Amino acid sequence: MKKIDKNAGRSLGVTILGWIVISSSLVLYLVYYFDLHNSFSPLWQRIISFVSMTAVFPYDFFNRCFETQWLPQTVWAMMIVFCAFGILLLNKFARSVFIILNILHLVVLGYLTFSFLGEMNKFLEYFFKLYFNAVASGTYMAFLTLPEIRQQFRVELEGLRLEILLKKPLGKKISPTDADKYASLSVAYERLERYNEAIDALKKAIQGNPNNAHFFFRLGMMYFNQQEKDQAVEALKRAIEIDPLYYEVYYNLGIFYVKEGCHLEASQMFLKATHVKPGEAQAYRELADSCFSMGDYKEALEYFDKVISLSKGDAYSHYRKGCILGEYFDKNEEAFESLRTAVRIQKDFFDAQFQLGKACLHLKRYKDSIRAFKEVLLLEKDNIQAHFYLGFSYAMLKDFPSAFRQCQYLKKYDPDLADNLSLFISC
Repeated sequence: MKKIDKNAGRSLGVTILGWIVISSSLVLYLVYYFDLHNSFSPLWQRIISFVSMTAVFPYDFFNRCFETQWLPQTVWAMMIVFCAFGILLLNKFARSVFIILNILHLVVLGYLTFSFLGEMNKFLEYFFKLYFNAVASGTYMAFLTLPEIRQQFRVELEGLRLEILLKKPLGKKISPTDADKYASLSVAYERLERYNEAIDALKKAIQGNPNNAHFFFRLGMMYFNQQEKDQAVEALKRAIEIDPLYYEVYYNLGIFYVKEGCHLEASQMFLKATHVKPGEAQAYRELADSCFSMGDYKEALEYFDKVISLSKGDAYSHYRKGCILGEYFDKNEEAFESLRTAVRIQKDFFDAQFQLGKACLHLKRYKDSIRAFKEVLLLEKDNIQAHFYLGFSYAMLKDFPSAFRQCQYLKKYDPDLADNLSLFISC
């Protein structure tokens, strides 16, 4: 089973950004009351000043306007830290506040810069700080608004919050109420494509409510997605034991058996699905296909008729009915009508058009077969068989020039078919 990265919910870039802001803001907060602007500042103090800029902390604003007021300084630092934690949790509100704080910082620093227009040295000093902070803040804001980063913030993360709240206090015993919370957690993990954790959360939900058929159904489908076939079938069968009228379980088990080539088991599941919901055409369609695959053409025909009665616009069922009538019951007229109905519903249905052309040949309706095979060639212009049957139809109508053109085409791609067509043209 594929191992899922536990940090898959956010990118490495978001994680690094969050921790840089948190750590740098906390370092600045601890040493904030040191005088960093002495003319002979030690190197470590200059490093802290640099870190403060990286932390998007408006040190110059506070040093100039709020030098003796510790409260706004502390509040600002804590807001930055909380926003950074929010970014780590992929919180959209925290991301928005962080961007607003960046903009506010740049506005204030810009005001300070232009307040020293008459003092060139001070102006250049603050202009450099404005430029540096604009680059840093712009980088942060641009990074957080990248499409792939924004997509991470759109993900439903209720489950991740539930995980923090539930993991420790619930312990081993899980109540039915907690089961619903774990089920919600599994939904969040599934949306993040963290399937192993989604399965674990759903198993805990089942521990809390072992008689919930929907939990077992979801568990089975997740096992299917992970190619854990035995566990998937076991979970779905357990769902049926709890709720014998669960249509979706029967239907999806049938689809699974079809993929495995077990058509008898598939037909049994689809038949039960039709008993649960007699008005669902899709289950009858799959049942008819399963019967056809087993060679039970009479049953298949009956079920395709049932699909048509429930959904008259089902081109596929008309097509399959036409094929069975013509090939296995020698009812070419009825086959022709079914196939003609199929192409009326869906004109670009390639297989139906092709079989309609063949049905017309059996009925010696050569003009109709010409129309059908021309439609086939519009859908697939290089179909060799269609060119042969088209040429044959022309030959039967004594339109030898048109038949000869098809023969010339076949000589390039299939000389044997061209020779066969020549025999009809020369007759």
